[in-house]
Amino acid sequence: MSGQRPLPMRGLYDDEFWDHVARGEYRMQRCEDCGFIRYPPAPCCPECLSEAAHWDVLSGTGRIVSWTRFHRQYFDDLPAPYVVVSVATTEGPMVIGNLVGAAGLEPMIGAAVELQFETIATPEGELRLPQWTMTKRIPDKTHLQEDKTE
Repeated sequence: MSGQRPLPMRGLYDDEFWDHVARGEYRMQRCEDCGFIRYPPAPCCPECLSEAAHWDVLSGTGRIVSWTRFHRQYFDDLPAPYVVVSVATTEGPMVIGNLVGAAGLEPMIGAAVELQFETIATPEGELRLPQWTMTKRIPDKTHLQEDKTE
């Protein structure tokens, strides 16, 4: 078991995302031509291939689409068991993070979540991480309905 969590692996275009997170802002690239919000960051829009983009503030809300509970402790500051969730943000991109502040609540697919920043110690110093907390126990299942268009 390692004493501290390692820094997240960063791709070629990730530094600006982490700079915003360090300031307590949850921003992602929005295409200036078609409006698509992309994550992970990239040099061009995957929808229209435009290179024009800006970093837009996201609402910090979403819904759990998948989750898993880890029963093994990998880091001293992250005791087991802990829950990792895949979240569909309200704006569209899917992200992964820990579910925090949900002691005694069982995660549910479709449950509403809200962004919460957590500061952790790493071998290189402190790091702010985007994490998630449940805002409602009852999931909204409207997004799970089948598309009945022909």
